[in-house]
Amino acid sequence: MLAAYRGMWREQAVAYRKASPEGTRLETYVSGEALAMLRLDLRQMKEAGRRANGRVGHEPEVGRVDLDASPPTAQLTDCIDLADWQETRDGEPLPMPSEQPMRYRASAMAEQWEDGRWRIITYTPHGEQTC
Repeated sequence: MLAAYRGMWREQAVAYRKASPEGTRLETYVSGEALAMLRLDLRQMKEAGRRANGRVGHEPEVGRVDLDASPPTAQLTDCIDLADWQETRDGEPLPMPSEQPMRYRASAMAEQWEDGRWRIITYTPHGEQTC
């Protein structure tokens, strides 16, 4: 499940650099609500002429795992670190919103599909919860 979470972020970084999911393997790691939210974010970025560069720091941890569920599920938590992250509009750096903490909590739910691979199905940033 951590591999799926890390894969989601790796592919998301590629997509955010060009504001497009084209040429990424997002669907290998993300599905459902999380994928829909990511696609919406990318579409809004593209329409606004925004791109993102740099690296998002992570401290993911696996929480509750239910291997008896159908499909099996796992809850994950993370501390997102934006210290090395920069958004741009038409090549010009954009400042972070003043209320945006540089480190905040996020949670995700993963499912293990019939092929044995885990996929992230929900992702929720908790910007009000610093870490």
